[in-house]
Amino acid sequence: GRDLIDYSYEPGGKQFVAPELAGNLDIHLPDNKLSILKYIYKNTPTNSSSVLSKLMTFCENMLWFRSLSEGNNYCGLTSGTMTLDQMLFESGKLPEFKDFLKQNGLDYDLDFEEEGGSPSLYAYFNKRSDKARFSAISSSGTKSLWLLFNWITAGKNRLSLLFIDEFDAYYHYETAASVVNLLNSKRQFQSFLTTHNTYLMQNAFTRPDCCFLLTGKEIKNLKNSTDRELREAHNLEKLYTNGAFAE
Repeated sequence: GRDLIDYSYEPGGKQFVAPELAGNLDIHLPDNKLSILKYIYKNTPTNSSSVLSKLMTFCENMLWFRSLSEGNNYCGLTSGTMTLDQMLFESGKLPEFKDFLKQNGLDYDLDFEEEGGSPSLYAYFNKRSDKARFSAISSSGTKSLWLLFNWITAGKNRLSLLFIDEFDAYYHYETAASVVNLLNSKRQFQSFLTTHNTYLMQNAFTRPDCCFLLTGKEIKNLKNSTDRELREAHNLEKLYTNGAFAE
């Protein structure tokens, strides 16, 4: 292949952009506050089939999110803020959400009620004689599943790459495995997950070349962390705990 962009913001670093991309632009940006890709994309005529347009579309549809004790955070795909209730209501996927929870061992009678002009999700009990705001009775793990469902639904047909930081912070092992299987079944987008759960180091969930060890010095996949020949029958977690993968 041929290099189209080789750009460094470091003093004296290479700043090459192929003429067909740069056009008449001054490509010598003063600092790294502006992406060279975005700068070219915004300031030169492009068509939807160009390599740069496809790359920027992919980047604009990436999503990072996490659900931790200090709250939910996200970056990418969309802007603005909505509550979990609002996201689910606007998706119109309440029946699918109830099925999703049931697949993870949570069986609730749920429906929306209007409060102050906004939708609120309620759980009903005792043949609907009692009710409670679902957000008020949900555990951290249930809310994390709720957030995951909302984002996958909201990003349908748009999402290109999903990165969930500490995705299983509030999950049991079985739920974590269920989520990995769900994401593995999605062909529309790529997924990156971070975890401390070595139980997920199984060929049933991931391949050795797609499972990475993060240390203070490097990021390296299991395949390149050992001289051993790795086979499908191997127990990757056991190999890891026995020190087979050099760190």
